[in-house]
Amino acid sequence: MNIPKSALIVDDEAHIRLFIKMILTEMGVQHIREAKNGMEAFELYKAERAGVVFMDVNMPVLSGLEALEKIMDHD
Repeated sequence: MNIPKSALIVDDEAHIRLFIKMILTEMGVQHIREAKNGMEAFELYKAERAGVVFMDVNMPVLSGLEALEKIMDHD
């Protein structure tokens, strides 16, 4: 299995981000960043592209689907 070197976890609930981060760390992902809404996710992705993105759909400021659209337009 090919494990990505970096990941971006996007969820407005801190305990969900923590749970996913624990799993990714166990899998050997080396660089994990977190965002609590779609706008933060987009800004982090622009600054440094992630190998994989885990994103909630329903979030404040910018939904996961809106953030996905912005990320896809950017990249």
